[in-house]
Amino acid sequence: MRCWSRAVKNRWHDPGTALRSTWLGSGLLIALVSWGCPQGQDDDATSPVATPGTPDPGQTTPLQSPPPATTPTDTSPSPEPTPGGETPETSPSPPEPTPQPVARATISPGELEYGLVSPGDTAEDQVTIGNAGDATLAVVATLVSGSDTFDLVDIESSSALSIDPGSTLTVLVSFSPAAVGDYTGVLTLETSDPNLPVAWVPLHGVCSENPADTDQDGYPADVDCDDGDPGVHPGAGEVCDGADQDCNGLADDGLPFETYFLDEDGDGYGTYTVATVSCEPVAGYVLQPSGTPFDCDDGDAGVHPDAPETCDGVDQDCDGSVDEGVQSTYYLDADQDGHGDPSAPRQACDIPDGYVTGGTDCDDGQASVYPGAIETCNERDDDCDGDIDDGVTTTYFADADGDGFGDASSQVQACAAPVGHVADDTDCDDQDRYTYPGAEELCNGRDDDCDCAGASGPCEPEIDEGATTTYYLDSDGDGHGTATDTTEACAPPAGYAVTAGDCDDERADTYPGAEETCNAFDDDCDGSIDEGVQSTYYLDADADGQGASDQAFQSCTMPEGYASNDQDCDDTDPDVFLGAEETCNGRDDDCDTVVDDGVLLTFHPDTDQDGFGTPDDGVEDCEPPQGWVANGEDCDDDNADAYPGAPEVCGDPDLDCDGETALCASCKEYRTVGSGTTDGIYWIDPEDNGGSFPVFCDMTTAGGGWTMVFKLSQGITGDAYSLWTGPAVNEFDESLLTSSYSSRQYVSRIPSMYWNMGGFTVDRARVHLYTGGTVVKYLEFDAQDSSLLEWFAQSRLLSSSWTDIVSETKNYFSIEGHDTLKRRFFINRSYGGCPEDYGWLVVATPGGGCDWELATPGARILYAPGDTYINWTTATSNGTVGFPDAMAVFVR
Repeated sequence: MRCWSRAVKNRWHDPGTALRSTWLGSGLLIALVSWGCPQGQDDDATSPVATPGTPDPGQTTPLQSPPPATTPTDTSPSPEPTPGGETPETSPSPPEPTPQPVARATISPGELEYGLVSPGDTAEDQVTIGNAGDATLAVVATLVSGSDTFDLVDIESSSALSIDPGSTLTVLVSFSPAAVGDYTGVLTLETSDPNLPVAWVPLHGVCSENPADTDQDGYPADVDCDDGDPGVHPGAGEVCDGADQDCNGLADDGLPFETYFLDEDGDGYGTYTVATVSCEPVAGYVLQPSGTPFDCDDGDAGVHPDAPETCDGVDQDCDGSVDEGVQSTYYLDADQDGHGDPSAPRQACDIPDGYVTGGTDCDDGQASVYPGAIETCNERDDDCDGDIDDGVTTTYFADADGDGFGDASSQVQACAAPVGHVADDTDCDDQDRYTYPGAEELCNGRDDDCDCAGASGPCEPEIDEGATTTYYLDSDGDGHGTATDTTEACAPPAGYAVTAGDCDDERADTYPGAEETCNAFDDDCDGSIDEGVQSTYYLDADADGQGASDQAFQSCTMPEGYASNDQDCDDTDPDVFLGAEETCNGRDDDCDTVVDDGVLLTFHPDTDQDGFGTPDDGVEDCEPPQGWVANGEDCDDDNADAYPGAPEVCGDPDLDCDGETALCASCKEYRTVGSGTTDGIYWIDPEDNGGSFPVFCDMTTAGGGWTMVFKLSQGITGDAYSLWTGPAVNEFDESLLTSSYSSRQYVSRIPSMYWNMGGFTVDRARVHLYTGGTVVKYLEFDAQDSSLLEWFAQSRLLSSSWTDIVSETKNYFSIEGHDTLKRRFFINRSYGGCPEDYGWLVVATPGGGCDWELATPGARILYAPGDTYINWTTATSNGTVGFPDAMAVFVR
């Protein structure tokens, strides 16, 4: 088991606790970081190494906390007896415990810098320890490193020292280098201050025989990385300017970086769409504290989350609502009468077209209806006073029979005649619609025309005047009578008819207009017998039921040897007649004037003699010509192996003539059978069950036959692990089946359904990184008998673009990677805190702990562009890290 501790300039840290800071007497901010080992972590080659100052991204076990300050136990004495021997009542609350004295350590300076010393010389410097508490401070001083060059003066290492409250103690440390070089050490101070149990003071000195120091900053040119700038030398304070002031090879390291957002209109609120990360304020940008809303219009300084809302159609306060709380209420005036509808209010800044300020209209669909309008007789409340047609109605009379004349005894007041009412009151019988003044007098025994209507004195009405009819005697009851015997009546008496003209009043089927039948009588009384009712019959010599048209005969019944039609085209052959079955014999059997119609067979040439002819050519005949066949379904008559039902091989031409080429199960099978040699989109059917889908096939790389099953483009939203282990995504979008960037993810069904199951065997797997459509890095794995996740492992790696990926140790090599930080397809060498993380490949989802994985809003693909691993932080900051357009997984 190994644990690490190290002093870092400019920060203070209590062992095992979160990072804290305090100012010491010298004016320097000293940071002391103590890193404990996570519980259960072994000291092996792949254990992450934590760098002081930056938490290990993979560490999730809490560090140990220091013991809490001791709180005295409540030992308050029992109440004393009173002089009289009685014990007073106990107070309901015990007294507050007395605060215990405690020591408080101060250390100054936080670092000893000796400058230049020649070989064999000695330089001394001191650390002052003070006690700002109210208890004695115990201190143990020890040189934990550099003891061969640095030494304690006047005291031994691990000496126990004691400092009274308010006092100070000086510890003198010497620097005695024996040879030229850059020397460092650490002075450890263990104290009885519960807030500072251990402190470390870094020691630094430089030994030089020729201490040339052009910029006079105390560092010779052989150790100063810029001897022309006195502000640049080992140990110098880092400044936010993109330069390396402390000569450690990193620019701006240790400085706090913030995310600044563009504030184009200068209103103090930034837009979330444009941001930059910097260690100092950026002109035109602002900090946006967590939880603070962003500017919704960065082109208008009057629009931001704290702006007052004004009534102008603009969302000034960025709350998603426009003009809330500042509008007035107006009412719709649909009929434009100047009065609004109280049920149709509207909030607005200015009065909208068609609206008014008052909502008092009782009917906004009528321009003549409003408060104060003139009341008219129209069954409406025109003046909106609650009364309808007040003072403007007319008298109407009930017209029960609907003849337009009313009953004077039944009346009603209304603006217009109600249903069943009229203005006239002269009907003499309001229950009969045919009885009214001026009606036609009918022969019905009633006074239809109301003869006495309007009479001023006694009146006797006439009945049926001028309405009787003449009827004729009809002895045979056929509806037609004889003109010699008549009578007058309203209705026909029994045995009489309304019409005359019967030529035989003894035959009920003889009368004008009767149907003439073939019976030797003049049935229709027109003076002719059997006219137009005899039939024409034709001689049927061959007795086939059809006669010849040239031999006809008129009669009421068909004579022997005749037929009722003349459709026989050959009256000498009983097998030839209209409607007979046509046979292929060179004759017109069915008398339709066409020989062998509908019975000729179509024959097709069979060039390849496979029993199937081409559909392009055909001839009709009763028998096939030599080399012709009746089947014309051959799709390739030059290939004897191609015909309906022929066996097929995937990728071959359409041999079974079903219009479809048989699909292979994979790109490898297309490559094997020789029907796929170029890169592109192919359709596959892994289970040969019709469940086909398109894939991109790489037919040229490493022997070809590679099927793309997964593609993730730079910046795509989503977690790569969830996509890989989830269902198919955009599987049928052929625009994604390329090696270039796309704005959407692609996952085929192969990982979730067919990975080494269902007849789909994966022997090899490759990971390709693409830039500009070209593979810039690859990894090839042995995927035989593997699961969906275990193929991506160092033990299965066959070859790679990185020459050191096999020999170097690793702490991650898996698809799942670091689940907490969502680092997927992760091949990492080691952890050393964010500045000291090294690796080859990672798909990082935002949310991790390091700046190098936070630069984009979506999944970020990073890789080492050279032959070996890289430092993620350094490569990202100096622009040498690889960012491919896309990453794809292929199987074969």
